[in-house]
Amino acid sequence: CNIYVKSQRAGERVMRSITQFLEKRLKVKVNPDKTKVGSPLRLKFLGFSLGVDHNGAYARPAKQSQQRVKKALKLLTK
Repeated sequence: CNIYVKSQRAGERVMRSITQFLEKRLKVKVNPDKTKVGSPLRLKFLGFSLGVDHNGAYARPAKQSQQRVKKALKLLTK
């Protein structure tokens, strides 16, 4: 789940509220290692880099995902 707000401070406040709701009302454990507050302009999500540049918004495979695919292809084509 991604939630975007205007500032870091607002993000931290929303994060606390959402985490509390999920854990207390829905009885869902939130993994703090996978949960963070950050800028939507430089986001890596599900193997994609999301952002905005001079051409507008983009979604492209993250560098780490590209490297993993290249490595797998090299092993398959040996």
